[in-house]
Amino acid sequence: MNTLIKRGAWGLVALTMGAAIPSAFADKAAFQEDPLFHRAVRYADAMLERGRDRYGPIQSPAFVSTLELPALTMPETVSATTTQLYSEYFRADDYSTSANPMYHIDLYQLLFVLSDLTENPKYRTAGEEAIAWFFENAQSPETGLLAWGEHIGWDLVQDRLTVGGVRANGEFQLSDTHEFYGPWLHWDVTWECAPDPAKRFAIGLWEHQIYDPITCAFSRHARYTKHGPGKGYEFARQMGFYLDTWAAGYEHCGDERLLEAVRRMTGAIEGWRETGSGLIPFEGQSPQVAFVLHNLSLIVDGWRASQRLPEVERKRLQNAIGLLDESILSLDQELTPNGEGFSKIVDSNTGAVSNVAMLEARPQYTPEQIDRRYSPWGGLYASEYGAGSYTDARHALLCFLRWRQTGDDRYKDLVLKTADRYLSALPETKDRALTPKTLAPVMGLLHGAHRISRDPKYLSRSADLADLALNHLFEEGCPLPYATQWREKYPYYASISYGDSLALMFLELALLRNGGMEEVDRLGVECSIR
Repeated sequence: MNTLIKRGAWGLVALTMGAAIPSAFADKAAFQEDPLFHRAVRYADAMLERGRDRYGPIQSPAFVSTLELPALTMPETVSATTTQLYSEYFRADDYSTSANPMYHIDLYQLLFVLSDLTENPKYRTAGEEAIAWFFENAQSPETGLLAWGEHIGWDLVQDRLTVGGVRANGEFQLSDTHEFYGPWLHWDVTWECAPDPAKRFAIGLWEHQIYDPITCAFSRHARYTKHGPGKGYEFARQMGFYLDTWAAGYEHCGDERLLEAVRRMTGAIEGWRETGSGLIPFEGQSPQVAFVLHNLSLIVDGWRASQRLPEVERKRLQNAIGLLDESILSLDQELTPNGEGFSKIVDSNTGAVSNVAMLEARPQYTPEQIDRRYSPWGGLYASEYGAGSYTDARHALLCFLRWRQTGDDRYKDLVLKTADRYLSALPETKDRALTPKTLAPVMGLLHGAHRISRDPKYLSRSADLADLALNHLFEEGCPLPYATQWREKYPYYASISYGDSLALMFLELALLRNGGMEEVDRLGVECSIR
């Protein structure tokens, strides 16, 4: 082996190369020199060295959610500036002093991939230690649920549940809301490193998140500290996350309660899709409207779950998902260069692309707010956070993942047509917030289009987006991306902006443009943004 010493934006970086880089690469030397590979490594090294819990009386291997830049230190407390950053651009309470693995899914993925590529175990070890610690220490003893998601985190200064905000009465109120916000792609690692907490979480998700164990009525929000499930907010994307959790749990421990949970949720899919469009409605209290992205997410993550199940349950779940496929693929799309884009919101009875029913589903919003946040078409780039960020790229990225699962050429066509729309469009950077989350799913889509077609034009456009990120979200000498392009106003790295996903896409681009497509396939690199 040889050691490559390279000076980057964060000083000298030493990488052990040679046999560590797989022989499948068309140009191994070019990959070793690729600046985006080194960007990904510097990001990971910075998180290992400066992004872990060094705060409060109990220090841990957990990764922090927020770092002041360029100092690379976690804020000691929330501030007016951090609160404004979180509320204005991410529609969230302030996570400044917390750990929240739900917003670092791709950080763990990056660490595991880097250990594989470089044969340096430090990255995988750090990821495993962080996951194990969080499951062992941030779990509710009453419900088994975790202090993660869109509404709570684990405070690393006071070592307790955190995240909240000033409410209408002017008083600060700590949140107690558990929401399983994204696809936890690391169940195998979790079960290996923290089997008992993993089981408690899987069981707790069934017993304390689901309101009715017969019908599977639920809310994406439940109480963390005590039993308190709700109903009426049955998002299809969460159904996929739950199925994957229970299927992984059953595979690892064989607890029949988890297999029964899968059966019940499969039955819910079968029943709830009995609409004119064949799609799962947006939520139980809004049955007249369906979100395409939520259904695509359920399809991808539900299929992933099915691979872990016994034959009877596997076939039943796959059949239900197959019917959702046909409903998705029958929708109208406008993916020409000047078209409206990917259908985002449809009438659940007719399948017509329309957001009219959202006025009834969200009566607190004006028609103008509905059109901005809940536009019927995805659009190329986000209008605002939340459903406003359900872009064409995020829909088509899920179509790529589904094509990988099935080989259905109809999904392939949607991927390529959507990717082509991005070849002549870059995001606005002057008056609209640019974040890592703006760019990462577009890069992931373009990489998928290249993996399908082998056309270099998609990698060229992805490189343009990488350059845009480097110019607007990074500063010389700092290895982490800023949360937005307004770096002076908000000098922070914030995991909620998905800087980890951007770093992972840097690595994937470096692999693909240096002949490492087989390695991308083998490593299972996947932008987790749903």
